[in-house]
Amino acid sequence: MPSIKIVLPGELLELDPQSPGFAHGFGLFETMRLRAGRLELWEAHWKRLIHSARALGIACPFGQDEVLAALPRLIRELPDEAAIKLSLLKEGDTSSLVLYSRLLVSPPERIGLLMEEGTPINQRSWLAGHKTHNYLENLLVLEAARKEGCFDGLRLNLRGKVAEGAVSNVFFY
Repeated sequence: MPSIKIVLPGELLELDPQSPGFAHGFGLFETMRLRAGRLELWEAHWKRLIHSARALGIACPFGQDEVLAALPRLIRELPDEAAIKLSLLKEGDTSSLVLYSRLLVSPPERIGLLMEEGTPINQRSWLAGHKTHNYLENLLVLEAARKEGCFDGLRLNLRGKVAEGAVSNVFFY
């Protein structure tokens, strides 16, 4: 049965180990900044989540207004500065949407980055451009970077161009 699940700080979520979202990482996520108690870039994050859900065949029976109506229950329990996460998890023919938070982590004063060239991202993959729960490769890159004393690892695509950080975004101005 589709549902919106709110996980307040300190609470745990029960997941069915047989569901594709849990067993195989068949899910999508978005992470939004909460600044001064207000969500930043909601429209862009929601639009990307819905686009990815359609592209990857994950049912999303929840409307934007329904999700926005559920978020204040979580936001009231958070400090003014936090990260809000939305996870859309496939559960058979339907899905659940989990709303939860994490505290913001301040980066160190100096950031070292490891250029990871051995595991390029396939920019033609079905997963390219989508924020999926299938994150093991990124976590392995992060672990290698941390072993070298770096904050994160930069990932290249098959053309040798910088595509993303293992767990951070890269922007060029």
